[in-house]
Parts: sequence; C-alpha cells; structure tokens
Amino acid sequence: MLAAYGRGLKEHHVRWSLIPPAALSVGFDDEDFLADRERARQLLSIMKQPLFHVSFFQTTIASFFRGEDGKPSDALDEELLESLRPEVFAPKYGTSEDVGPHRPHLLIATESFCNRELSRLAKCYDYGKVERLATALSQRGLRQVHLFTAQTTGTTVEDLLESLAKILRLQVLCGEG
Repeated sequence: MLAAYGRGLKEHHVRWSLIPPAALSVGFDDEDFLADRERARQLLSIMKQPLFHVSFFQTTIASFFRGEDGKPSDALDEELLESLRPEVFAPKYGTSEDVGPHRPHLLIATESFCNRELSRLAKCYDYGKVERLATALSQRGLRQVHLFTAQTTGTTVEDLLESLAKILRLQVLCGEG
C-alpha cells in the first residue's frame, strides 16, 4: 500500500523533492502499537526505508517493561528503546520544521502519575517506571505526550494533585521532550 501511495504521490508531484514531507508521514493511531512486538519491529523496519517516516504511534507504559514471554518486568526493554531512534520519525525529504518540529513521536497511555491510582486501576507499573521511561525517551531525543485520565471513579483530589505535581516533575526532568 505504501509503495502504491508513493508512486501516486510521485506521479502527482513529478519530483520527490516537491512532495510535502507531511504527505510522507504515517501515524499509527493504535491503542498499543507495541503490543505485538514482531509486527511493530516489521513496521518500524519498513519505515526506515528511504521514503516514508513515522509521524507518531500510540503505546502504553507497560509495553516498555515486558520481559520474557510478554510478562511484566522491572527493567526497561533496552532493545526496544534502541530501535526507537529519532531518525525513524524524521522526514527523509525536507526538514522536521516541514512536519511540525515539536510534534510528539509517542503518545503514551499513562493513565495516572499517582501510585495509589495506578494500584487501584490494577496497572502493572508505578510512577517510578513512568519516570524511568520518560527520561530514557527524552535522553534519546524522542518527544512524548503522556495521555492522562484526570478522574475516574474513586479519584480523590489528593490523587489528582499528586499526579499534577509528578507531571511538573517530569517536565523539569525531561525538558522539552
């Protein structure tokens, strides 16, 4: 499909350099793009080819902490992190400014930053994992947006304030990323 789309773009624009970089970006608006590791690796490999680039994908905190047999782990999946390089998200033609220099690469369903809430929601991670992941992604130059559910049944004002304080902490630790 991408090859046919690329041929159509080239036919319409005549030269590759005239195709707007945003037209060559592919977003994966999937609940958890990394849920199927093999599929994700194959798609990322295709996107390293010389024409298209990934504009973004959505995933979860838990996907970065999977050990053997997909079971939760306390260690970040370094192999996965290593495969996520800014080049995968960079346009092959034009510049990052042409597609939005500050757009996020990763949309991460974090849900909450409050350990009490995360435990109540039966998540397999805590704020410590969120912070380790956010800083590791930022150090690699990957911009991220953490999707935060401000209130669920049972959320207290204290839970909300704790999450907001931890979001501010992450902004200080991670900077613009």
